[in-house]
Amino acid sequence: MKISVMQEKRMTNSGKHRILHIDDDKNFLIMFGLTFNKFFDIVSADVPVQAFEIMKTIRFDAVITDFEMPQMDGLMVLKSVQERYPDMPVIFYTAQGNEQIAREAFLSGVADYLVKEVRGFAHRDKLVHTINQAIDKAKINEALREKQRLLEEQFRFSSALNEISEIIINEDNVQLILEKTAEILGRTLKLDRSLIYSIDFKKHIADALSEWLNPDVPGITPTKATYNLDIFINSGEYCFKERKQIESHIDDKNQLLVDDGSAEILHNRMNIKSLLWHPFLFLENGFYALIFNQITHRRVWSEAEHKFIESASNQVSIALQKLEFLKNLKQAEARLEHINKVVVAVRSITQLISREDQEKGLLKKICETIVSFDIYEQAIVATFESDRRPISFYQAGFGDKGNKASDMLLSPPRSSCLNNALTNCDKTAIHESGIDCSNCPFSMFFKENSYVISRGFRYGDGRMGYLGIQTKQGVQVEDEEISMFNEICDDIAYALDKFEIKQKHQETERQNKEKEELYRIIIENSNDSIAILIGEQYVFANEAMQALLGYTLEEIRKMPMDKPMADTPEGKDKISGYYKSRLNGEKVPSRYKGQLASKDGRVIEVYISANSVTLDGKKGSIIIVQPVTEEN
Repeated sequence: MKISVMQEKRMTNSGKHRILHIDDDKNFLIMFGLTFNKFFDIVSADVPVQAFEIMKTIRFDAVITDFEMPQMDGLMVLKSVQERYPDMPVIFYTAQGNEQIAREAFLSGVADYLVKEVRGFAHRDKLVHTINQAIDKAKINEALREKQRLLEEQFRFSSALNEISEIIINEDNVQLILEKTAEILGRTLKLDRSLIYSIDFKKHIADALSEWLNPDVPGITPTKATYNLDIFINSGEYCFKERKQIESHIDDKNQLLVDDGSAEILHNRMNIKSLLWHPFLFLENGFYALIFNQITHRRVWSEAEHKFIESASNQVSIALQKLEFLKNLKQAEARLEHINKVVVAVRSITQLISREDQEKGLLKKICETIVSFDIYEQAIVATFESDRRPISFYQAGFGDKGNKASDMLLSPPRSSCLNNALTNCDKTAIHESGIDCSNCPFSMFFKENSYVISRGFRYGDGRMGYLGIQTKQGVQVEDEEISMFNEICDDIAYALDKFEIKQKHQETERQNKEKEELYRIIIENSNDSIAILIGEQYVFANEAMQALLGYTLEEIRKMPMDKPMADTPEGKDKISGYYKSRLNGEKVPSRYKGQLASKDGRVIEVYISANSVTLDGKKGSIIIVQPVTEEN
């Protein structure tokens, strides 16, 4: 039958459950529809193939089907529905009722099995209740699966971010960090191709720094290369100016890509079905970008995936900053190799950073270490929020004038050297003795032929820092001294970045533990009897399961796998057989009838619902048990 637009709109807004009824008896379809249309929105089909066509355009809450029909029987209909819509309940409503058919139907996963009455619908209310109950149960199961999916997704994203953090912290090889990061992002987001690009407007190029290709996608070709920016000029300038990402699909091309001609190359020639460009770490003449390609199919990135990508890009930013720091460090070490005092200073600060795990202790000791060398008199390290509100102040060498130095640096009006340092982060300034700088704490100790070196630096999410050092008389500030000073600033910024990464990592672990505890509380307080079986050992059973079997949790954990299964064909043979088949990847019913044995020897008729789980790399099942009652 064909459903009109108006009829479909009426059904959508009715608020009633939507039922697809399949029966080769057209008269019975009409009678059923007239009887139950006040309870449900009913669409009827007398041919199963016709019903499947209807299901392509209309979403139903349940399917009611006859068993014996010319083209296919009810079991074939059930299998077809399960393949297309695994969460949809199917109810058999047939005149061909016998125990063998009913048993086979339930083993195949039918929601319920009802026998037609000889005349009319005397048990109408019971049938309405059965249909509603099957739909409600299916929706509950779907909601539980969605919660499980979200938990698994969050865990997967957290694990990926932790993995990237470990690589950033422990690895110094630039190319290896970028390649492993691209691989982690590709695997986690299930991409076909993942790249990290550098966009340089000054050089007018887009340079691929790393590329990961999904090994499970046959025939995928590498695209890592350096491209003239003319090809992507519109999209590149948009990302740089707007600080926003670009998404485009083969059937919905982004207009920016269309205008500069890159849509033709990317979607038509390179056969990219969907792409996402996520810009980050914006520099003076360009930025970096995470580039994601889907070749085999079109996809849309979810909100959770966008948040994960943003978090990952922040970590990659830290990695690139770290890599830049390491590059500068190596260059500085080469330049300063012949200057023993400077080398000792740099090494001392680096060792201090590696040892200290608290910001307060680290920054204070950095100041003390700097002035411990006989070339410096005073040192200051201060940190500020992005709006320049002071966070902390540390000094060494000021003696009893330390508090005054703090007030002079932090209280308004602030010195021009500090304001310039925070405005022009990463730019080193050198002040000669005798130059007036109002409210500069170093002015209290200015001496002839001495210098103040100062610089600001950025770290974390927009925060800034300031480092100032005053030399002793007669110490000339050479390029080597400036290089050393910059290295110390970079070391401090890297250390502060590391502290923030550590804090975020600890917060992620805390949140994960809270979520795990919440999930356990939900299971423990469920009315259903629930157990988790890993391998051949029960690792968990909620209070309902303990009460059903009569065993304590400790007894259940120690017992053999088949101990709570009745010694009957419906017990050990069936339940353990299905469990082992599921572990081997074979298809078995997700819900079936079985028999358990309680501690006092009672045989308990139950419905068993089981789903595969993995715990610490070991396979098993989460088992939900419901005693058989007249109601179910």
